[in-house]
Amino acid sequence: MLDLIIKPQNKKGQMTLKKVRQRLDGENIPYEVHFTEGKGDAQRIARELTEQGRCDLVVIGGDGSLNDVLTGMCDPSLCRLGLIPAGTGNDFPSARASLRAKRRSISS
Repeated sequence: MLDLIIKPQNKKGQMTLKKVRQRLDGENIPYEVHFTEGKGDAQRIARELTEQGRCDLVVIGGDGSLNDVLTGMCDPSLCRLGLIPAGTGNDFPSARASLRAKRRSISS
């Protein structure tokens, strides 16, 4: 089962969540959505889920949400973490894409 973690105040995240739900439902992939309500919630949710052995987490949000979830995870080395960018800056996914492009140009 996938556990989706999202801050409900994020309008971009809500639109993204709708698309993600449609895709997961269409492919019969089980999931549960966890909405944060305030500061520290993403950390708490990630900690509680990983303590229960639920280690397939997907963050729908930005760099701050990703950092909060990583900080809360009990043992990140035992988990799979996905990020669906829905923040304002999205520096982490942008940096990853830039690094991949550089690697491709070096290997070409």
